[in-house]
Amino acid sequence: MHISTRVDQTRILQADEIQAVIESLDSKTTKNAAINHTLFRLSCCVGLRRCEIHGLNLGDVVTHGPRPHVRVRPETSKANSKGNRKGRKVPLWWDAGTREHLQAWQEWRFQHGGKPSSPFLIGVKAGADPEGRLAMKAIQKRWKTAIATLGKARQSQLSVHDGRHSFASHSLQAGRSLVEVRDALGHSNVSITSIYLHMLDRNDVPDVFQMRKAK
Repeated sequence: MHISTRVDQTRILQADEIQAVIESLDSKTTKNAAINHTLFRLSCCVGLRRCEIHGLNLGDVVTHGPRPHVRVRPETSKANSKGNRKGRKVPLWWDAGTREHLQAWQEWRFQHGGKPSSPFLIGVKAGADPEGRLAMKAIQKRWKTAIATLGKARQSQLSVHDGRHSFASHSLQAGRSLVEVRDALGHSNVSITSIYLHMLDRNDVPDVFQMRKAK
């Protein structure tokens, strides 16, 4: 299997860009904005793939206890070269801001009839089932809307998968080990994860990650 040894640095969201997107979405009070904000966090601050965001259920997000995490079930993860799928747990204790946001969204969903088996993200299209899972195409479209504050050039350049790349780079620059980030991303080995090393300056870590002081 060929493993790329480089990541296009222009496709990594910088610290000020991540903060700008979160502040922009936080300033809006619509349900659409809340969905887009949650999607952005799941991609850029949790490192989930689009298929994993699509398959995430309310019961997969554990926000309480000493080790809050997002559980990626095997059936929603990406298959490896042999066709096997492996589940994993992505730490939420690395980032208090994202944990708090996901907890608030989860509580809102439960208050409005959501169950552990209900989709974490739902669509709001007129006439759609209120429990309808957010479609794969809608995830990419909403990502573009979420990052609109960065301007049309960046909006056209960045995909939802670039949020995952950004999570990997910022996690390593914040001091997380290759093994920790490998496990969070679900990589098969650290050689894949290591391509994100030295992508960013150590002083350019988004405040929203809050990982440098984490235990």
